Amino acid sequence: MKPREETIAVGPTRIQVLVGGQGDPLLVLHGAGGNRGWLRWMDAVAERHTIYAPTHPGFGRSDAADWMEGIDDLARFYLWFLDVMGLGRVHLLGHSIGGWTAAEMATMRPDVIDHLVLVAPTGLKPEVGEILDIFYYPPEELFKHTVFDASTIPERERLFGHPPTPEEAEIALRNREMTARLLRVLERCGHLPLIERPDEFAGLVLDFLRRA
Repeated sequence: MKPREETIAVGPTRIQVLVGGQGDPLLVLHGAGGNRGWLRWMDAVAERHTIYAPTHPGFGRSDAADWMEGIDDLARFYLWFLDVMGLGRVHLLGHSIGGWTAAEMATMRPDVIDHLVLVAPTGLKPEVGEILDIFYYPPEELFKHTVFDASTIPERERLFGHPPTPEEAEIALRNREMTARLLRVLERCGHLPLIERPDEFAGLVLDFLRRA
């Protein structure tokens, strides 16, 4: 299922949004690495839900929002986004800092959230060890610390099989800079279950969203 890309203005800030699928709306908030586009797991979920996958302000080709100083501001922005899009009540899925943002949204406006899916959310301390400092490692080295077994990623070649272009490198740096401003366990999986285990991940999301 091929999504469409839209530019949505939320106040003075324009952001890029991928929209695709059919059924009840599911807002998908990406992690610190930026919006990786339409991923394999989305094809399965989009058969039953209309997916809205925005690129956060300050990330990718979305406008900056200099007034944002933390995740709570990003959460308020997406509550505003829901109003602009006319989405009264949505399912909400967030990965990494997107998970942290989704949790903030749920505490601010629980009335607009139907089901909440938090995927490897930033801000929760692990039971063993410490939280990984993603700014300590360069992007090419950080990847090996965020997956359990890279050889199992179905979309590995498309997503990571080539050196970044100058534009991609610039976007990656912008994503890291913006990040600096601001449960269900899958065995044998790292911080990126959306691409490490896309089929199982999609099944878990669909099972959860079916619940009344």
